Amino acid sequence: MPHSLHGARQSRSAFPPACSKPQDRSSAVPTVSPISGRPPARNSSCRNLPSILFGTMRVCSAYWRASWRLAYRGNVSVTEIALDAGYEAPDSFARAFRQRMGQAPSTFRERPDWSAWAAAMAPLTEARSRIMTRNFSINDVSVRKEADIPVAFMSHEGSPERLGETIRRFIAWRKASGVRAATHATYTIFHADPDSVLPEDYRIDLAAATNRTITLADEGVEAGLIPAGRCAVLRVIGNSDNLRPAAEFLYGTWLPASGEELRDFPLYAQRVTFFPDVPEHEAVTDLYLPLK
Repeated sequence: MPHSLHGARQSRSAFPPACSKPQDRSSAVPTVSPISGRPPARNSSCRNLPSILFGTMRVCSAYWRASWRLAYRGNVSVTEIALDAGYEAPDSFARAFRQRMGQAPSTFRERPDWSAWAAAMAPLTEARSRIMTRNFSINDVSVRKEADIPVAFMSHEGSPERLGETIRRFIAWRKASGVRAATHATYTIFHADPDSVLPEDYRIDLAAATNRTITLADEGVEAGLIPAGRCAVLRVIGNSDNLRPAAEFLYGTWLPASGEELRDFPLYAQRVTFFPDVPEHEAVTDLYLPLK
């Protein structure tokens, strides 16, 4: 029998993870300019901060998409990825990618160094945290009754920095088993907030809707069930790597105002459409907060 995707270590207040933890904003930009001794807003270089951040985002976003396609879309050639990133030839892309990521594209595709990747993408994460703020309203949330969803799932347990390895294994299993994203809905079940547990206690489940029988040959994959029940649903359009603002809105704003009570199942998400298969600003994620 499939079991409910609900473990003893799950937390009702579990928030989804960011790909990399945002830096402390208080240290990102000095409060006093070392040149003028005045607040940064009075310094000409800081007046250009928005354009600098947008420039950083534009450059880093190209590498972000390229690295995701290298890691998770093995059917896309390096040449196609290079052209998509704006390079006229694979060689120039390879040199630039190696300089930024510390690995050649072919090496990254085979064995990604996720720690180096997170460090290289930190400027993009910081720029997004400063510019791409999201505002949700009570009217954005709907309450729906969901049916049982049988799933096959793979658990990631341990440091969030190594989540990419589990994602790659799950994608490989889906391809080999025929449980592809185009025909089987994709879910993520959040058992813990990475900022409130030790790395070794972090857990997240990657799941695909299917009635397929799971056997010993499906190494690392188990049969499970997202149980039926009422849920508050919030749709997020765009970048879905950091769902924390949406989760915090559900827990901190919507839930107290609604008078609803939480059901004994973790927060989960359905990846309706996702990057890099669609442009990042077109990605659609539905966040589900289970209710009594």
